[in-house]
Amino acid sequence: MKQFRITFLIVFVFSFSSHQLFSQGKTGMFIGGGAMFYNGDLDDRTNTIFANGSFFHPYGTAGASFWLTGRIEGVLSYAHGTISAADSISTQKVNYSRNLSFKSTIDELKLHFEFNVNHRFERRLVNPFFSVGVAFFHFNPKAQMGDTWYELQPLGTEGQNLTGSTVKPYELNQMAIPIGTGISFSVSRNVRLKVGLCHRFLFTDYLDDVAGNYPDLESLSSTTNGDVAVALSNRRMDGKYPAPGQQRGSSKYKDSYTTIDFSIIFNPGIMKCPASFKSTRPTRRNRG
Repeated sequence: MKQFRITFLIVFVFSFSSHQLFSQGKTGMFIGGGAMFYNGDLDDRTNTIFANGSFFHPYGTAGASFWLTGRIEGVLSYAHGTISAADSISTQKVNYSRNLSFKSTIDELKLHFEFNVNHRFERRLVNPFFSVGVAFFHFNPKAQMGDTWYELQPLGTEGQNLTGSTVKPYELNQMAIPIGTGISFSVSRNVRLKVGLCHRFLFTDYLDDVAGNYPDLESLSSTTNGDVAVALSNRRMDGKYPAPGQQRGSSKYKDSYTTIDFSIIFNPGIMKCPASFKSTRPTRRNRG
């Protein structure tokens, strides 16, 4: 999404041009990638991070980091990836018969804070951390019919576009709360490698375009692109025409997505060890 990419580019250029911050060793740049996957109505709906029905897709990320204290690092990042799922690989008969599927790209701008177990100046080879922050992301679920991929949100597959419907169209720009954990490996004074897992708690249940009940499909057929809307709303393998209000998804749990990533961080400068930290280190006694 353009606004996310433009915002990230501005922050990236600003950070890179700030020579003073880089020379102090507090600011770093990183690039990385890994796997992105989803959890929701189309993966045998559970409240666990890993579940049946979703697929792992590659994703990439880049950004800037800044040491706020010796143990707390702020991280601003942009990520781009894909999520998808399909009832066709479900182990639950009800979901398998429902036969829905989707895919969506994810563009995310995230600000989070990493809380490291060890102080930076302890120079440990391995440093575990956990993180929490806020993210803004854009998604756009699509489904394939024949050789064509259709955007699902404009179709109102659960009756969002019907006159008098209590179900409103969902927004494609949303906020998330990312919570994660990982391990940082110190390669040199300027280079670190990170391995992390980050789960996003969302405020929408329409990441997959599935959340509630089947609409009146006859009324849905009278809307714009109604034939396509009906075909993508009801894809049941038994060919039955669900009654209005019959369960299509579940709002018991919100949808979510997760990333497993590997990144390399470069801090060009050298951060000076504060005197207060030096004084806490044990001193060696000279032996005569």
